[in-house]
Amino acid sequence: MYQKLGVPPRAGDIAASVEQFVAEFSEMGCALPEGKPLHFVEFGIGGGGQRPDETFHAPAATVEAAARTPFVGTDKLEENPWRSVELVRLRRQTYGAFCDFLARPITDHPVHAAYSWSYGSWDVHGLVHPAFADEEIAHRIQKHNRAAMPQRSSGDAARVALER
Repeated sequence: MYQKLGVPPRAGDIAASVEQFVAEFSEMGCALPEGKPLHFVEFGIGGGGQRPDETFHAPAATVEAAARTPFVGTDKLEENPWRSVELVRLRRQTYGAFCDFLARPITDHPVHAAYSWSYGSWDVHGLVHPAFADEEIAHRIQKHNRAAMPQRSSGDAARVALER
């Protein structure tokens, strides 16, 4: 899910994106039954931005630009957005909000599975390039997953997939 985020990102931003997704599906004649569980097949923030001419670039010029375009990032180490302290803070806040959202569902459609995008600047684990990793976020995800394990059988909280 790559909808624009507030600054700082909040769990409510992610819940609003889910509700927007559900509403758009319904407008196309494909209403999701209330309570239908969802799976996020991708989640992340790439640290890139979009210029006025609509071309994408990394790193984003501002935190607000990166929050508007979480789907924009890079696989080029020389364009690594996580060299910026402000963008690192946004990235950590984004994953914090995501884990908060998963731990305390606030939509009519619970998330039963979530997958962290593991490529380039979206990859908090640094699977291909360690320079893109963020140990603080990786630990936050592990902590969330440990807490979600006993709840998962009752459907209360989703785990974030892709641990190291």
